[in-house]
Amino acid sequence: MQADELAFFEEMIESAELLDCVTCQEDTLHVHEEVVSVEGGVTELVMRCTSCMSTRPHLLID
Repeated sequence: MQADELAFFEEMIESAELLDCVTCQEDTLHVHEEVVSVEGGVTELVMRCTSCMSTRPHLLID
């Protein structure tokens, strides 16, 4: 595995979270897909389910 591939996979693992998926009806691994906004210590993200590929909003509070 090349260094850039390894860095890509490490970044994906770091940005993954176990969240409830409405489509799968269970907790599944979701990855960060897009940052929608950052305001006052709150980051709004779009998360993608790695099982069914549906998306959902998610808030990160610093």
